[in-house]
Amino acid sequence: HLQEAMSGADRVFGTRLGEARYDEVAKGFGCFGAHVTDFDDLRPAVEAALSSGRPACIDVRVDIGPIPPETLLLMRATLN
Repeated sequence: HLQEAMSGADRVFGTRLGEARYDEVAKGFGCFGAHVTDFDDLRPAVEAALSSGRPACIDVRVDIGPIPPETLLLMRATLN
């Protein structure tokens, strides 16, 4: 959000991670991997990662909106 406001939407690239499943990549290397899309699933994923005894990757999907109020203030200051 802020990068787009400061640089322009046409100048932002390489900042969206897309739909890659980093947990699956971790599993491919023999690590523990978990994919979390719901907040209630985060604690069990962390507990499972800690009890696995292996390096771990917990891929947590988050919504980038709404824009936090402090970011809106920074964006307004930048645009003015």
